[in-house]
Amino acid sequence: MEWEKWKQFNAAEPVAADQLRELLAQGHRPLPLQWIETDKNDHRRRPNGPYVAPSFKSRLVSRGDLEDATGVRTDSPTCDLEGQSLLLSWCACEKVRLKAGDISNAYFQGQPVDRLILLKQPPGGLGDTSIADDTVLAARVPIYGTKDAGRGLWKQLRSDIVATGLKENAIMRALYYFQVDGDIKCMLATHVDDMIWGVKEGFEYLIDQLLAKFSLKKVEQDSFRFCGREVNQDSDYTIHVTCKDNVEKVERVNYDPKGRLA
Repeated sequence: MEWEKWKQFNAAEPVAADQLRELLAQGHRPLPLQWIETDKNDHRRRPNGPYVAPSFKSRLVSRGDLEDATGVRTDSPTCDLEGQSLLLSWCACEKVRLKAGDISNAYFQGQPVDRLILLKQPPGGLGDTSIADDTVLAARVPIYGTKDAGRGLWKQLRSDIVATGLKENAIMRALYYFQVDGDIKCMLATHVDDMIWGVKEGFEYLIDQLLAKFSLKKVEQDSFRFCGREVNQDSDYTIHVTCKDNVEKVERVNYDPKGRLA
């Protein structure tokens, strides 16, 4: 299923054998791919707590730890907690419904890569009979694991946000707003592939235009998780923020008063 997503977004294409020989002779080296297994329900488990059924997800990523990214820019700003809190406070005070969305296969929707990235298939291949297991791929879009993948997504996302008419906060990066005669009509913050926003009635088109450019997993409101925190908004627009899941997973550290860890 993961490889089908690669094909859906045309994330990489096979390199012809003769072209590969030329690239290898020039000193290019393929970056290995690997399968990473994650459990989407891990945050729900507690030490000595009740059983929580796993929800496994496989992701095909590159071995970025083996990548020589000399001279490659890797910065990709995200909205910090102060910026997110400012947005939440504005929504509560202005009685605006808070919403959040998660971009699906986000890096694949970033700007096309502007450098050559060769990829070696993981052991056992991709399970696609149309591609031989020893075929090397060339990345077309940002690939999870590469050093600058986050930047490719951020540049595309920021470009599309600004194109809708929103402006980026001069102090807090990745925090955007739209105002009319000094009255803020919309605020939006991004954190990698997660977005959180509030928009006043009559200006929903700003967000609709933006969301239409990306494939989203879902849009949530009232009660959801964002950046590891639980966010709940009441019917009167009051917003409550907790970090219960993460805090309860912190295990006890036994400390000897004499200064030694037990």
